[in-house]
Amino acid sequence: MREKKIHYKDINGFITCSLCNGYLIDAATIPECLHTFCKTCIAAYLDNDEEDNTRCPKCDSVIDHVNPWRVLVFDRTLQSIAYKLVPHLYKEEIERQIAYYKERDLPYPPSLVEKLQEKRDEEEQQTIPANSDLHIYDDQVAICIDTKTRDIESFPRKFIICSSNATVTHLKKLLAKMIFQDPYQYRKIDIYLDDQILGKDHTMRFISLTKWRHKMPPICLTYDVSPI
Repeated sequence: MREKKIHYKDINGFITCSLCNGYLIDAATIPECLHTFCKTCIAAYLDNDEEDNTRCPKCDSVIDHVNPWRVLVFDRTLQSIAYKLVPHLYKEEIERQIAYYKERDLPYPPSLVEKLQEKRDEEEQQTIPANSDLHIYDDQVAICIDTKTRDIESFPRKFIICSSNATVTHLKKLLAKMIFQDPYQYRKIDIYLDDQILGKDHTMRFISLTKWRHKMPPICLTYDVSPI
């Protein structure tokens, strides 16, 4: 099936506020007609006593005669789509809000503080070289691993530190490479914790939080080689 290309002009109407003609910021939807506007735009419209602010500014549908604010729905899904489709929209909005509070020497609201932290985290992530090993930025877990029986040669490194996102399979491949010089022989190896075989997809984080929760590191594991 041929892939269909979608142009911005075809979707602009869905992510644009008809009150300011700009891209949606803090999208707020009127449930009666499903028309969406920027939160600040629809707020200014509803607070304007000179106009009939109980009707949708786009289609004239009745919103609420008593309290139009009560029925507005903040559309986080549509806002997320707008941020993803329009490059730098989110970043520019955060910078605009920061400038507003700085100019007036006002404290940042908690929601903006969270967005600022997200922005800093994103900028830090962008400074990481594309070809670097991103797992070095994961939480680290200390592991002590030894043979389950003395019939097997002991692992050269009993104490290792690895990413908390590493799985039991990763550990088995490391052992297979050290024992058989072939990581693809990992299926011959079983890894145990307290005589219980660990599932291949268990991460070190999961093991640490569920099976080693009230114990001091390192996590003590054993391994055995089965004849396959």
